[in-house]
Amino acid sequence: MAQDKEKTEQKQTVSAEKYEELLKQSTVYLNTARQLQADFDNFRRINKDAKKVGFEEGLIKACETILPALDSFKKARRVIMDKNSLNGIKMIEDSLLEALERLKIKKIPTIGRTFDPAFHNAVVLLDDFKAKSNTIIEELQAGFMYEDKVIRYAQVVVAK
Repeated sequence: MAQDKEKTEQKQTVSAEKYEELLKQSTVYLNTARQLQADFDNFRRINKDAKKVGFEEGLIKACETILPALDSFKKARRVIMDKNSLNGIKMIEDSLLEALERLKIKKIPTIGRTFDPAFHNAVVLLDDFKAKSNTIIEELQAGFMYEDKVIRYAQVVVAK
């Protein structure tokens, strides 16, 4: 009986040591799991940001490619005399501008606005007694923005 008691005490001591070892090991595993979760959350956030930036850059690049064609509508309206053709060109131009707006690309307002170098590029300064100083009196080339980023500055004529 004394021998059985000694074995039980020995088993309890070994079990307590084993318990401490397992507890330490489980803490290491738990900390590793938490670190992996944090790393994965960071990876997911960075990937989401990179995806958004890539989409925006692609959208802006596509817009820059389309804008010269859109400028051609303004030139065509100056040359074409037929009313029906002019109406057709205006409809196509408006349709393209609406499509760009759905993509969050908007035309920069110009005529009648105060010149702002953050959005406009003054190509010509004119003495115009009818217009207030520093007011845009003519748009030579439309400017466009994506959300709060200028894609192309508006080329304008400004009153002195």
